[in-house]
Amino acid sequence: MATTPVNGQRPTTPPPSTDTVPAPIGATRLAPPNQAQGQGTSGTGDTYQASGLRPPQYQEGQQIGQTAGGVPVRTSREAGDYYCEHALFISNEEAHQPNSSIVKDGNGDPAVTFLHYPGKLDQPGSADRQAGAQQVVGSALRGYVDAARGQVPANDSIKVLLTGYGAFGGAADNPTQNFVTHPGNLDAAMDKGFGSQLVRNTDGTPKREDLAQQNGQPVYRYQIQDKDGNVRNVDVMSALLKVDDSAIDGGGASLQKLEQEFRPNAVINQGVRPGGRSFDFETRADDGGMRRTGNLQFTEGNQARTREYEYENPSGANAFRAGQQAIEQDRTAAGSKPVSQIQPGARTISPS
Repeated sequence: MATTPVNGQRPTTPPPSTDTVPAPIGATRLAPPNQAQGQGTSGTGDTYQASGLRPPQYQEGQQIGQTAGGVPVRTSREAGDYYCEHALFISNEEAHQPNSSIVKDGNGDPAVTFLHYPGKLDQPGSADRQAGAQQVVGSALRGYVDAARGQVPANDSIKVLLTGYGAFGGAADNPTQNFVTHPGNLDAAMDKGFGSQLVRNTDGTPKREDLAQQNGQPVYRYQIQDKDGNVRNVDVMSALLKVDDSAIDGGGASLQKLEQEFRPNAVINQGVRPGGRSFDFETRADDGGMRRTGNLQFTEGNQARTREYEYENPSGANAFRAGQQAIEQDRTAAGSKPVSQIQPGARTISPS
């Protein structure tokens, strides 16, 4: 998603504020700009240090892996005060609601993230356009599903919400729209993430069942099987959002509505950074540029709107790394206990 205003998409001036709802649950209040000592992370480091909370696990641009094609996978601390960051903020706020279906990873962070695609490297029409994304998404899916297996009842499906965005001024052919609207991309991601654990058709392709749509969005069921023959369903909603207020206003086509009705255990939001050259897992989100109109309801405000709250959540980066580790163990440790059976928290993630 773009990190700068797009002509015709952002109001020139924000409407009068009616922000009267409670502060977002689980968020950290940012220090006023004139009190912040450093601006590199929108006051994050100073705020967390002053509050006595744990410092950020990742730095801006820290590399945590790479695709088979050599594209870096990094962490990012600034999603851009636009719909991408809005989505990550909303998913974190939803995850902190008392009745949330979102699981926690081994570090206690909600299983929600935002993944930016490298727009500068995107090749629309290329046969392997999504090869890198399939690998990165597959690893993140593996990490999140592994975390959920010990928290979701054995007879229930593990649910993952995977989102992408449509066209906007910085991306006429958004690669995330292409990813979520072609189920073959999800097949490939599940294949890369779960390997021999994935239940397959007789021809070796991933077995995928089309479930009933929810809120107009497709839902696909896959099955994974452990070494003892136990089978778990993994249901993935592959949703497309518009780059406008319908994505964040709490209405029928919004991210909030999808999360409230599908009740996912993990959320992987996706967008494109037009000038990007790496896959970036966002590790924080603030509410800058977003105007609250009600409880869990927002409109796009002016980009200069003061940031008030933020969430620090590196779970996506950690899920990717845990997934990579699990895939490698599956590949090299024949006969060992599948990593997917290890209880959440047993696998530690180092900062670098």
